[in-house]
Amino acid sequence: MNRTKKISLLVQTIIGMSLLTGCVSMDDLLKDDYGCSAPYPVVDEENDDENTGGIPWILDKDVTDRVVLDLPEGVRMFTGQLAMPLNLYDLMDCQVQIAGRDGKKTFSSMVDCYTDSFETMDMTVYDESGTLSRYVPDITLGTMDSGIETTISQALRDGNWIMPLSILSFSDLGFTEIEYNKICNENYNADVNYILMDKMYDMLGCPNFVGWACGFDNETKYGSLYNTERYIDTMRNPAKYSSDNTTVYSTYVGWQFEDCGIMVRLLEISSQDEQSLCVSVGNISVSYVPSTYGSLEDVYGTNAVSDFLKTK
Repeated sequence: MNRTKKISLLVQTIIGMSLLTGCVSMDDLLKDDYGCSAPYPVVDEENDDENTGGIPWILDKDVTDRVVLDLPEGVRMFTGQLAMPLNLYDLMDCQVQIAGRDGKKTFSSMVDCYTDSFETMDMTVYDESGTLSRYVPDITLGTMDSGIETTISQALRDGNWIMPLSILSFSDLGFTEIEYNKICNENYNADVNYILMDKMYDMLGCPNFVGWACGFDNETKYGSLYNTERYIDTMRNPAKYSSDNTTVYSTYVGWQFEDCGIMVRLLEISSQDEQSLCVSVGNISVSYVPSTYGSLEDVYGTNAVSDFLKTK
């Protein structure tokens, strides 16, 4: 079974166990499965500011209500470690495969030979040899439910493409497997996903987009209507909202730059007993949105960062 499938199954196990038993740490399951639990940076156990499992991630970080952020110099992302903002024309020598079709071709030859029109098309990008999949997250060309058809070449010219939400990998943030395992072994008490989020924060700075999606007893939904006070209280006091003292919630954390937006969806689980709050991660997904396609608000809904700052 490949690593991605194993992580997916592990996440499902974590969520299921947390709902049945309360506070379940991702550390234990990851340590059993991979022999490690956290990549970056080395955890300072004497630093009270470190996220120790009792603070939802977004409540432990600074955010800003600046409309557009400055993209830090030298940022590179994804397995291919590509410079931001992304330019798909830099991937023309990579092998790509269209969803539902057999065989791979170079991106450039796909542009030349595939001239059929479509509303949307999904494709997987490999490295130039065609052996390393997910060189970047899967790409969707065109706009779903727009009723407007395009072609590969036209979508590239128009910048009409997006990398929809997909599971974040350590390689997306520049770690090799050897580097990842080494830091894991040095930080066995930390939650792998929180430290991946911290790495993203270090790379991109303070996010300027906050939104959310909640289930179970929390009525707040991701979209145009927010109840910020209730949402934050759901994180901190799950016993008020669930008979098993556990809430599950997804926070959308985004960085809107002039030329692109990067969105992360962080699914967390808060469990509470009489003495403490335990917060763990279900999964993290990442999306890349070029500004030619739209803003983060265009794609992911209303930005509640101003209300969040007032309430936090």
